[in-house]
Amino acid sequence: YWYDPAVTVDDKEPSHNVTATLELLKREGGSKVATSLMLYCEDLIRPDGSFHAGASIGCDAMIPQLNAMGIGAERIVGSPSIDSLRAMFQSPANSIAGMVALTKKHKLRGISWDVEPPNSTKADAVQYAAYLKQLRAALAPLGARLTTYNNMYDPVISDMGDIQHSV
Repeated sequence: YWYDPAVTVDDKEPSHNVTATLELLKREGGSKVATSLMLYCEDLIRPDGSFHAGASIGCDAMIPQLNAMGIGAERIVGSPSIDSLRAMFQSPANSIAGMVALTKKHKLRGISWDVEPPNSTKADAVQYAAYLKQLRAALAPLGARLTTYNNMYDPVISDMGDIQHSV
């Protein structure tokens, strides 16, 4: 499942939806219902290619409770543009280190990517696959998985032949 817990009450506490979702999962048996929950926590790649861990009250409230239920949390990373991704491809160490640190801090089950930047190319897909391979290797010692979305409309994520062995 994927979930967006970013909505808060006065930017101070998670919304009722977060509380209700956690209560529902607990009531229905936790990991008997879901093994992972992919969370939009406002994590993104900055224009300079570095990783920015989002500040999300909802994610911070959910992740420890999901872990306690045996449901793995997987944070979703996005990018505002193909230029941000291209900068990340050229200098991957910072973003990879940031995602590894985030995974350790929250005991994440994984990292997932949701990128659909306009104007990407087949060359971007090749670089994306190479980057994901490096990230997967860095996450593997933590037991964390790596996933990415794909579609046929955006070249950077449309070629599963390039991506499939990297996630």
